[in-house]
Amino acid sequence: MNKIDFFRKLLKKLWMVKQVQHDTFSGFFSFCYPEPFGTARPEEQHSHISKVLERAQDRFISRSILFERSLTIKILTIVWCFLFFALAHADTAHKKIKLQRRTQPQAKVNKSTLMLKKTEKIAVHATKEVAQYQKKIDVGQKKEFSFYTAFPEFGDMDVLGKQLIDGAAFSIGVLRAQSSKETIPLRHLGNNNLIGDDGFAKGSEFLAQTKCMLGGIGAEFLLQRFAAEKKQDTLYFFPIDQSSVVREKNNTATIFYRQPYVRELNILVKHVIKICLKDKIAILYESGIAGRSQYDELLKILDAYNVKPVAAARYAQGSVEIDRALKSIADASPNVIFCLSKPRPTYKFIKQGVDAGMHTMLFVGPSPLISIQQLLKTVRGVDLMTVSVVPPEKSEIELIKKYKEAFAKRFAFKRSNPFYLESFLYLNLLAKALKDVPQALEHPELLIQYFERFKKVDFWGVPLTFDPVSRSLASKVWIAPGVDKPWIEVNA
Repeated sequence: MNKIDFFRKLLKKLWMVKQVQHDTFSGFFSFCYPEPFGTARPEEQHSHISKVLERAQDRFISRSILFERSLTIKILTIVWCFLFFALAHADTAHKKIKLQRRTQPQAKVNKSTLMLKKTEKIAVHATKEVAQYQKKIDVGQKKEFSFYTAFPEFGDMDVLGKQLIDGAAFSIGVLRAQSSKETIPLRHLGNNNLIGDDGFAKGSEFLAQTKCMLGGIGAEFLLQRFAAEKKQDTLYFFPIDQSSVVREKNNTATIFYRQPYVRELNILVKHVIKICLKDKIAILYESGIAGRSQYDELLKILDAYNVKPVAAARYAQGSVEIDRALKSIADASPNVIFCLSKPRPTYKFIKQGVDAGMHTMLFVGPSPLISIQQLLKTVRGVDLMTVSVVPPEKSEIELIKKYKEAFAKRFAFKRSNPFYLESFLYLNLLAKALKDVPQALEHPELLIQYFERFKKVDFWGVPLTFDPVSRSLASKVWIAPGVDKPWIEVNA
């Protein structure tokens, strides 16, 4: 029974008591005084009064009983009301207690809710990490960009080859460290460090797994590979060789970064004659395809300045025997020697030349010889003027900042050199191409088309423009006069 029904029944009982009292008293007086006294005789009035008194007595008795009953009901009503208010108060108190019991554990609920939310966040983060790791596994198993490098580790190019190998290993490690944030699907299958027929055979083994080669040194090596391919199936990215005989093949499956030797020689000759004011020039060159090509190009450039070399000497291809060439050049007493030779024979030539009293001469060579510039300065105290295809490390461009930061973390035990930076540039440029053209994971030939569209592209502060004639990307070079000497920026 709710409160409304209880009140209704209580009021109904009170109303019945009042109604009974009203009916009783009204009936009593109507019975006692049915009509006025003046209309009856005295004896009738007397008898009537006696009857009325008798009836009144009976009525009084019944009225007393009725009054006692009504009083009992009123008392009971009061008691019921008291009990009702007591129960109502108890009900209110009970609700307050319930409310307190509900609010008290709320703080615990809130704490548990916070812990649950933290757990959910951890679970979500773990799920993302698992998904990313699974994605890396899937990419590594299904879609990845596989390539091999071709840098010699011995012979007359071993100094340059080892620097490029170290730089590539350093750069690949940096990219793998970044793969936790961005998946870069690069897979280095290995390095072909052999030359001649053995190198060709090993390169063929790599090409059975991939159609992409990064780097590659030596005109003979590249020409041999080009000749073996009729459909140009292999893709060559950033070969180091700059011989015109290689560029003349116009292999459309090749993207060079470096400009041809002829452009570097033009810059060096102009600087030597116009800035250094030296024109008594001697030439050392290798008797191979690349060496003969460079020698012919240098003669044409000197002829444009009306300068004829005072001496020209060659040495056998793949050899470091330069004694006869050194004697021939020393007898001509030049003030500038252009070394169109490989790094190791060049180092031996300058070392023995300084011992023979040629320390006052200016030694000049193309960009591959920058690999021995620091060594010559340290061991023999002589500077070698050359060219770099990457900016100096004192530059403030973004490429240098990223390179220095990565080098300090992973390669600080080594002395930095331009070929480390060049490898770093190549690998990051290749990674950028894969991000921009993800379809190249399945169709690597799309990367060739991607680089062919380069026109005044700013890659971390380095301007890149594809030259369809030389098929190269570099648009600037820097003359490096010597160790600790400021570099000179030149448009290639």
